[in-house]
Amino acid sequence: VSGNHQSRIFSVSGGKTVVIDDLTITGGQVVGDGGGILNTASTLTLDRVVLTDNHAVATTSNTLGRGGAIANMSGANLTVTDCQFTGNQARGGGPGPAGQSLTVRCGAGIYNQGSVLTVARSAFTGNLSIGGPAGVRAQGGGINSIMGSTATITDCTFVGNQGIAGDGNGGSGLVGLGRAGALFNDASVMTVENCLIEGNVARGGSNITAGGRTALAAGGGGIF
Repeated sequence: VSGNHQSRIFSVSGGKTVVIDDLTITGGQVVGDGGGILNTASTLTLDRVVLTDNHAVATTSNTLGRGGAIANMSGANLTVTDCQFTGNQARGGGPGPAGQSLTVRCGAGIYNQGSVLTVARSAFTGNLSIGGPAGVRAQGGGINSIMGSTATITDCTFVGNQGIAGDGNGGSGLVGLGRAGALFNDASVMTVENCLIEGNVARGGSNITAGGRTALAAGGGGIF
């Protein structure tokens, strides 16, 4: 099923329980969270699903852009088994009102916020979290798990994923920060077992002058 880069493909909410298997989800795109799938306060199981070329995009008036393939949020429960995540993106916008730099805080493959995530025997390849102009930061090319979440990742591969900060000046706060090409974990519990993590990249932005802001370098090509 394709969204033709015109809309998100699936939205699950309201405490529902949903199972999706043997499906390809491609070309989903949204300004905000969850380019392919948004799972909010519900239970979602994916089995043998391919998620490719889905985009979550931030703009200069929207601080989001999280979860290129999937955003799992607000007490949701997501189980992923034997799935492939390839070429998904979370893209940042540029400076917003009053010079506010919009942060990505994403996960081009999966963004997990305040929720439970279980991933087994799945592959994350060539997913990209990229900040916008003015040094917008980016993190978690494969999976980004934050804010009291629990993530258990077993027998998976993470190859060639990237967290690339935006270039240039004009933003505020923390700028030029690229973290965690593969896996980003903050204020959460993440367990990683028997996984291959290879050739992932975290890169800071270029041509950044702090000028009252805090300019930071890259960190954690594999895990941060």
